[in-house]
Formats: sequence, structure tokens, C-alpha cells
Amino acid sequence: MRLSHQTVGEVMRTEVTTVREEATVRDLARLLSREGISGVPVVDDERGVVGVVSATDVLALAAREPPTGTLHPLRSGPTREGPLEAYYEDGGGPRSDAGPVVLSLVPPAWLDDHTVGDIMSRTRHAVRPKTSLDDLARLFLRTGIHRALVMDDGGLVGIVTTFDVLRSLVGASETFERTF
Repeated sequence: MRLSHQTVGEVMRTEVTTVREEATVRDLARLLSREGISGVPVVDDERGVVGVVSATDVLALAAREPPTGTLHPLRSGPTREGPLEAYYEDGGGPRSDAGPVVLSLVPPAWLDDHTVGDIMSRTRHAVRPKTSLDDLARLFLRTGIHRALVMDDGGLVGIVTTFDVLRSLVGASETFERTF
């Protein structure tokens, strides 16, 4: 069954947000949040694509980093402040005199200690504007990716995501409103 007779060129976005390898992970997180997107191409000085980075890459980095934060008692009594690891260092569990605690997260230093180049994927899944949406959907399913770069004559001309494919299947004439 054919998904659509459309091509990538008909559904892609031509205004593509990009990031440089030297940007910090904090800069990337802010960019993704501000633009309301989940990933971007990584470009060099000549705006050539050198990779792709996504929110999933940021989460993978966070999973590798040790937890950070400070513990604070919720009620009066002996104060015990220190790194998270200090609270859990006693094999017998938390001290009874510490009272209930909450973890107040401080902006983790690793957001500034790592760059986009540290976490990006150098694998660039690219398609041409004339690629059918059927072939694009197969690429998404085979690779598990959610976006593909649209390249023509060696240059980046757009980006297409799984959301773009879904929107084309439902129909461009319908108006959609995000409800979260």
C-alpha cells in the first residue's frame, strides 16, 4: 500500500535551524527548547553538514553523568547539606536524624563541559527532494531515526521529520493545534 504520491520536496521544511560543533550542550538545549524542535544538523564554518544532534543525544549524555544536586531537610532539625552521593554513602540507608529531604537540582556543570561535537552523530541520513514519502518512511522505520536531511548537489536544502510525513498523510488542508 502506498502511503502517498508525494515527495520529500513537497513536505520538507526549507528553513533549517543548525548548530555548530563548538556549541555547548547547554546552548543546544536552549536552542531546541526555543525553536520547539528535537534535533538539528551540525554544520562547520562553510555551513557543510558534519553530523546531526538531537534531544536523545542530550539524554544519553545525562544518563552517563553522575547525579548532581544538594540535599536540604524539609523540616527543622539537624541540617545535612551535601552532594547527593553523601546522602547515599551509608550502606544502612539515610540517617534518621536527617529528616525528609528534597533534591534541589542545580544546573549541571556538564551542560557547559560538553560540546555538540562530543555528543552528535556523524552519521547523516540524507534524502533527495525527489525521494518518495514511501521510501522516506522505510528509511525512518529501518534506521529508527526521526529526521532526515534533504540534500541536493551536496548542499543542505531542507529537513524532513516523521511529523512532516504524518501531517501529509492526514491532509494538508486540515488545521492542527498542538495540545499538550
